[in-house]
Amino acid sequence: MVKQIETTENFSKFITRHWPSGESQWFKSLARSGWIGADWPLEFGGTGWARQEQLNFITTLSEYRCPVMPDSVNVIAPMLLAYGSAEQKQYFLPRIHESPEAYTFQAQDNIGPGCLLDNDSGSLFLVSDGGSTTPFGTAGEATTILATSYSPLWLLYEKLLGLAHLQEMSKYWEEATSTELTRIEIETSSLTAFFLQKTVKADRQVGIRVNRDRYELYGSLFQSLGYYALLSPDPTLVSNERLPFQAEREYLQALSKQVYRDNMIQQDQLYKEYVHHEDT
Repeated sequence: MVKQIETTENFSKFITRHWPSGESQWFKSLARSGWIGADWPLEFGGTGWARQEQLNFITTLSEYRCPVMPDSVNVIAPMLLAYGSAEQKQYFLPRIHESPEAYTFQAQDNIGPGCLLDNDSGSLFLVSDGGSTTPFGTAGEATTILATSYSPLWLLYEKLLGLAHLQEMSKYWEEATSTELTRIEIETSSLTAFFLQKTVKADRQVGIRVNRDRYELYGSLFQSLGYYALLSPDPTLVSNERLPFQAEREYLQALSKQVYRDNMIQQDQLYKEYVHHEDT
């Protein structure tokens, strides 16, 4: 069992020590700390933190504008915990816990270990380290599985992080607080309240709202970045001056991938599945 840490001060010290080392090393540091599975059951390497401790953790991460968690934590682990067999959990969860970046969510093309979505059949497959694939869940039920297995913790973090970036941009441009920013602040406060309730119904609200509003959040940050949203450094020019708003642009890129994935798995269908499960 990972030792419980209740203070944001300890989280801040950890982030200050490890986040400046870069994204890849950051995830390795999180894995070594045992915090990758912050909301997992103890039997699979979870922390045992209460909801308030989890919230303290992701709030501190967002304040330092740490990166979005990889697919393995955001998508694959929740699927395994909700629908995986004992054998699938025992194989993948320890590996994700140790090397979160090594396992990805893919569509159509099998390019490595993780989870593969076959859009043609609407089915999911798990891909082992050796490249072998096994069906996951009921054939043709990918949208249902994806709609009903998610991490309220990391979805809330995505929202908190987006808000932190928008607030940073607002300060930089010395803008008065916009109606849009105020709306996102209020919505995020509402999501936080739902998260702390720790009920199935409240967690579904987090899932519905974050997935529903993701594209709007992407658009708001893109607009705030303006010209800088289109820039990326040329890796062949080692003397390139560091471009501004790197953290914001990296978050925008991560959000773009999620928006693209939402489109691939028919976001409207996902939302209908959420609503269906909310009503039942």
